[in-house]
Amino acid sequence: MSNVATSKPGSAWAVSGLLTGLFGMVGIAASTKIDAVYDPAIAGNPAAIADKLATQTPALLVMHTTMLFAAVLAAPFAAGLRRRLATQTLPGSLLPDVSAIGLVLVSVAGLMGTALDTEFIFGLNQKDAHVVPEVAVLYGHW
Repeated sequence: MSNVATSKPGSAWAVSGLLTGLFGMVGIAASTKIDAVYDPAIAGNPAAIADKLATQTPALLVMHTTMLFAAVLAAPFAAGLRRRLATQTLPGSLLPDVSAIGLVLVSVAGLMGTALDTEFIFGLNQKDAHVVPEVAVLYGHW
């Protein structure tokens, strides 16, 4: 008799996948409100673009927060999806591993992007932060 407990895998990974998608959609919607670099009235004026980006802080914060949640939740989704696909595909199939690796890369990219956000979201609103306007323009295109 084995002492190893067997249990049916949970579905929390699937919930994290749904939340990843939901937070991702909200983040993308918020990003459409961040348009300082596309305003023709201030095109070519980095200081004006940086100033307008500073006025778009609420949308930047929504995008930052929701994309951070999406990035973090993508990791357990990757693990659960990999486990689920491994039980439903032929032994040796690449599908479970490739799917998990793709989602881990999504998570890493999201974490890198949201880490960059903190430098600009808060720096744009602090006059003593010395944010270089041209770099803020580059961020606006990020």
